[in-house]
Parts: sequence; structure tokens; C-alpha cells
Amino acid sequence: MKRFRLGPRNFPDAVSWERILHKEEITPVSCRVLRQQAQFLEHVASEHGVGIFYELLSSGLYGGRVHVPVRMPGTDKDSMVIVDVLDSQRKHIREVKARGPKGKLDLRNDQIEKHKLVQRQLTDYRMFFDIYAYTSGFGREMGRDDLFKEIADKTLCSIVLPFSLTLRLHESYDSSLVSWSGGVRNGYDISATIIPFSTLRTLFYTPERLIERLELNPQDYEIRRLKSPGEFYVEGNLTSQFPVLQIEDKDHGAWIKKFLAES
Repeated sequence: MKRFRLGPRNFPDAVSWERILHKEEITPVSCRVLRQQAQFLEHVASEHGVGIFYELLSSGLYGGRVHVPVRMPGTDKDSMVIVDVLDSQRKHIREVKARGPKGKLDLRNDQIEKHKLVQRQLTDYRMFFDIYAYTSGFGREMGRDDLFKEIADKTLCSIVLPFSLTLRLHESYDSSLVSWSGGVRNGYDISATIIPFSTLRTLFYTPERLIERLELNPQDYEIRRLKSPGEFYVEGNLTSQFPVLQIEDKDHGAWIKKFLAES
């Protein structure tokens, strides 16, 4: 079993361990995760490979298959939307984001609109954004096996947000919490709401305070402070334990009803 790493004062740090204890382990759906149907190359750009690693990790912790196409009736030619992880048994959809120890989180407008489309189509599903922070230091290109072995020991923590809170952050006009970017790349609009490291850190340590700053009621959410399993493997690689902050709507049905009325 690989224990928590008490590293430098970034995210998380030794002082925080004394203040917030993540004692309860997550009971994973599967303790050993294989590649499933995800597309792999022998050599991949490290940022793409890191994303695949954490998609597999989320599927093992919470259930579901990775890279699942969802048909969107009523759109142009009934287009398909690929979601990172979909669990048809538990009715969960997960978008997986991975960032370095002090990295920002980009919530691109087009991606948020895609997820709103999926949520409107699959109203009986709960949608989550699984955010992982990891220590940096990977080569630009590494063999998949080497990359997975390297990153298995480098996860710092995770935050799991319901789509309701993710949308609230994306729509926020509070410049002390978020910033904004715009532009076009290869003909595509890449405008986004930027969640800086400082906001993510506040969210991890004091989620109730951040929820209040978003003008929401913390009592509407279930907040759990957990840790990853002591024995958990991704493609044969034992992962080190890390703290997990999970936030979930207490009344998802009420939120969906409001979401559909405002869509």
C-alpha cells in the first residue's frame, strides 16, 4: 500500500493534513482497472496519456465505461457526443479533468454546452466533473506503460463536483473566483471560464465557504472527505493513496427540474 505523500506546501500540504483528515476509504467498483475500449497508442503526448489514465481511474473508483458515444436526437443528423465515463447501471456521467499541482482549470464554453446538451437528453443521470491534481515532470512523449507507471505515484488529490456547481462556476462573474479567456483555434471558438489554482484550493479545503461565495446554500449539498483505496491498480500499476473531496446534490431531481426550466 502506498501511503499519502506529505509534500511541499502546494496542494495538499502537511499543515492541511492536521486540519482536515480524510479517514474513510472509497470502496471502488473495481480494484483493478484495464484499458477497456479506450484508444491507446504505444507513444502518446503526455497530456493525452495522463487524461486517459485518470479516465480509467475514475471508471474503476465509481463505475462505468470510458469514451462512450451518446446519441443526441434532434441535433444535426443526430450527432454523437463522446463522454469520458458513462455508468448506465448507476446513472452517472463523468467528465475527467487532470491538472498539475498549481494548474488552472479551463471550463470551455463549447464543452459546457456539450454537457448541457447531454444532461438535457439524459435527465435521469447525474453528471460529475472529476478533477485530479498531480505532480508534474513527464516527458513530452513517453511509452504508455512508462507513463502510467510514473503517474500512478503522483496523484495529489481529487475534487468531484456535481454539474450544478460546475455550471455555477462557469457562469460566475466574480473576478476574485474566476477569469475569462477568448479566441479561435483552427476555426473553433475556445472561449472559456478559467478556475485558478487559488479557487480550486479554497474549494478543496473549505468547500462550504466557496459554495456560499457562489450564492448557493451549502445545506443543499452532501460533502464527503474521503481517500482513495489502499490497494488500487490501473493497468497493473499500484496507485498511491490520495484525498478525495466529493460534493453531490442532495436533491438532484429538484435541480434537474430547475435546469430544464431555465434551458
